[in-house]
Amino acid sequence: MKRNGKIEILRFFFCISVIFYHVGKDIWKGEMVFADHFTLFGRGRTAVEFFFLLTGFLMAKKAYSVHKTRTASVGVETVNFLSRKIKSVIAPYITISLVTIIYALFVTEDFVTYVIERAPSLLFLQRTGIADEAFITVGWYLGSMFFAIAVIYPFLIKAYDNVSLIAAPVISSMLIGYFIHENQRMPQSKFGLYIHESNLRAIAVILLGVFAFRVCMYLKDMKLSKPKRALLAAVENICWIISIHYVVSNTETVYEGHITYVMAIALTISFSRDMSCKLYNSSVVTYLGRISLPIYLSQTLPRMVVYFHFSNATDWIKVVIVISGSIFLGVLYDVCERAYKNFKSKAVQ
Repeated sequence: MKRNGKIEILRFFFCISVIFYHVGKDIWKGEMVFADHFTLFGRGRTAVEFFFLLTGFLMAKKAYSVHKTRTASVGVETVNFLSRKIKSVIAPYITISLVTIIYALFVTEDFVTYVIERAPSLLFLQRTGIADEAFITVGWYLGSMFFAIAVIYPFLIKAYDNVSLIAAPVISSMLIGYFIHENQRMPQSKFGLYIHESNLRAIAVILLGVFAFRVCMYLKDMKLSKPKRALLAAVENICWIISIHYVVSNTETVYEGHITYVMAIALTISFSRDMSCKLYNSSVVTYLGRISLPIYLSQTLPRMVVYFHFSNATDWIKVVIVISGSIFLGVLYDVCERAYKNFKSKAVQ
């Protein structure tokens, strides 16, 4: 499948913004402010909404084709889709988890307890109530994403129009409104409505991504004049600028719901336009998109290294260690994975 270069750049940017957000919380409790407004990605947690929106959009795209040509049962199709999604992340997730476990063997006082408390996270269960701890702390995003897919996808391929045109925008707006009203932000770390709110967050934003795909289909079918296409491009870029600005600002968290919708508008237009220019579709852009996930998953280990070995270092040295360490581990994983695939293909020949 041909990738949208602009989305790949944004995937990398939002991945890095999450890491900056976490290291900023570790060091300054998220209160590092420049010029009374800008922060070190102080609202970087909103990047998760981008990834949930993207998941919903691409899931709806796949479900659209499955809905028209489905031969297997709804359950089988759902399991097949979910299995492919898990397969796409399981290798870096397990590999980086094992590296983190090996490191923890040498630095934790009670290694057995450490492993037992976090073992469910290897099955993406850290947001079910079984265990709140995880080897990869940011791995909750994947567990909640898989939970949401398992809930939404069967309804989507069974009643595509009803879900994508009616249920998706209505349910997502109700849930996002509930979150902002109750928490003054999008939730992550507590239970609500009898399940973990991060799972509801995933359902809400992924449903919004599903609706974004339907709107994108309409935009693609419209015959727009050159001025209207230019206006659409301007709206898209303004929405991305607003989203990026929010991520690096100290704007109130109560606007996270607003930014989620702004991102949804930008994502919809981005996929509706022809992104064939060289700037967005270079090998560098493709590479940055590819290493985003392993970089994102790698951040727990360098944060542990800073905590155990560099607690007395200057704040900015800690930032450099975490960011460079995450990127290094992500790149290293990608190099090893590609080398393994090359070795495997030569062995088959």
